[in-house]
Amino acid sequence: MGSEETHGNGNRNSTKVIMNLFKIHRIKHFMEFFTRIPSDSWCIGSLSYGERSCALGHLGVKDMTKPTDEAVELGRLLMAETATAQTSNTTFVKKVAQVNDGPTHGDMVNATTDGESARRRVLDALQEKLEWEEIS
Repeated sequence: MGSEETHGNGNRNSTKVIMNLFKIHRIKHFMEFFTRIPSDSWCIGSLSYGERSCALGHLGVKDMTKPTDEAVELGRLLMAETATAQTSNTTFVKKVAQVNDGPTHGDMVNATTDGESARRRVLDALQEKLEWEEIS
């Protein structure tokens, strides 16, 4: 009887481990993707600004109401602890924009000069999620 209980819990634990490994893999994917983009190719407050893009723009988003699957996935990863089944794709995309833009959201004066901090905020948020998933 004891082995049956362990087996039942083992399946749930195996599923959790697989999900964590998948999240870790996807977080690393995004970290590698964003690391390859130079800081002078980033902007804040807009999907794109001349030759620069925010994290969403780099993921191919041209209209906030029509996010790419990768943009939604990134938002889901960043909101892992607070997202519910009812969380909308728009909410996930807004989370990515908030991380990218930081406290100066919409400050177009910084759009051409704040690329490093936008890139750093996104990478730092992903690193934090990676560390959280690795200990979960």
